[in-house]
Amino acid sequence: MVSAMEGKNTQRWNRFEMVLMVAGLLSPAIATATEPVLPAGSSSQVVSLVEVMLKLGLVLALILAAGWLVRRLQNGKRGTSKTLEILDVLPVGPKDRILLVRAGNTQLLVGSTPGRLTALHEMQQPISFAEHARKQLEEQAA
Repeated sequence: MVSAMEGKNTQRWNRFEMVLMVAGLLSPAIATATEPVLPAGSSSQVVSLVEVMLKLGLVLALILAAGWLVRRLQNGKRGTSKTLEILDVLPVGPKDRILLVRAGNTQLLVGSTPGRLTALHEMQQPISFAEHARKQLEEQAA
């Protein structure tokens, strides 16, 4: 592939030199000079470097896309339970939360930190969210 590109570039320069010679703009001394301005093979090295960089960018993009896809698919597969449900979450710090959890007919307040879950309180009377929402609407309307 590189040799084909070099051949095309050489043909273009030969045509350009022919046009200049025909127009009389080149002297015979310059027209017979065969020493190239750039070192031999430098254009092929630049092309090779560009190809390698493009391929490296493509590989990095594929790795990032695969990571994003795996993360996206794992988030959709969270555990579900018929007897446990998180009813409410209150963040109390960057990584600390208080959770209201329903386990069967019991509601529990649970403290959640990065390395630990702690039962804080068992609710004697379960909180009814319909009643709680109605009270909030009444407070906002007043």
